[in-house]
Amino acid sequence: MDARLVIELPTRLGFAIAGAALSAVEASVAVSRIAIENVQHEITVALGVSQGPPGRSPLQLIGQVAELLEDDRSLGRVLARGGPLERLVSEDGLVNRMLSDDGVLYQMTEDGGPLDRLLSRGGPVDRLLAEDGILAKLTTPGGLLDRLAEDEGFMDRLVAEEGLLEQLLGENGAIERTIAPGGPLDRLTELVEVIGELAPNIRQLQVTVDQLNDAADVLAQAVTPLGELVGRLPKRLVRTKNGSDDH
Repeated sequence: MDARLVIELPTRLGFAIAGAALSAVEASVAVSRIAIENVQHEITVALGVSQGPPGRSPLQLIGQVAELLEDDRSLGRVLARGGPLERLVSEDGLVNRMLSDDGVLYQMTEDGGPLDRLLSRGGPVDRLLAEDGILAKLTTPGGLLDRLAEDEGFMDRLVAEEGLLEQLLGENGAIERTIAPGGPLDRLTELVEVIGELAPNIRQLQVTVDQLNDAADVLAQAVTPLGELVGRLPKRLVRTKNGSDDH
């Protein structure tokens, strides 16, 4: 056998085998790509997506949704087991209590309930929307809203330069002067603190006043018998005493 053929034969066989393997891999990749495209098409149809933006395939959208549903994301926490949504729709949750036979929704919509009274003929809503009702008076030409919003009206004067708002909120305005260090608010706070410090003394003074009242009652009880005793003295003694004083 030719030595050259002996050397080239294994090399050719190796290249042939490698080519066959690469062809098989290429075919597998093509099949996989077709399968993925079919899956993407089915998902696109299911989601109703006609044509997504460049670089945002349905699988990427699903991945993004899955990321939003993770436990550390807001939507994931809302939908998690034991989360806000589950508590809302649980057997004794807010939604169930609202929709129960004696729940808030039933009480609001029952005959004679708040909603029925609001919407009844002659009720608050009817009076509000009547031709001569509050809403008509507010929105009629020349009404309250017109007068508020007219040129040089209340709103104009309120927001005008050196108007009420500027006097209140502007630089060196009333509010700024009120909350300034050493201003009325600080002095009021100091006054409250002083009154708080005086509270024990005021309570002690109240005790003293009560004691003085008790002493006055005792003195009155002592004076009354003395008056009765003087009334029992002989009248001549009283007259003699008065006569001596006259001389």
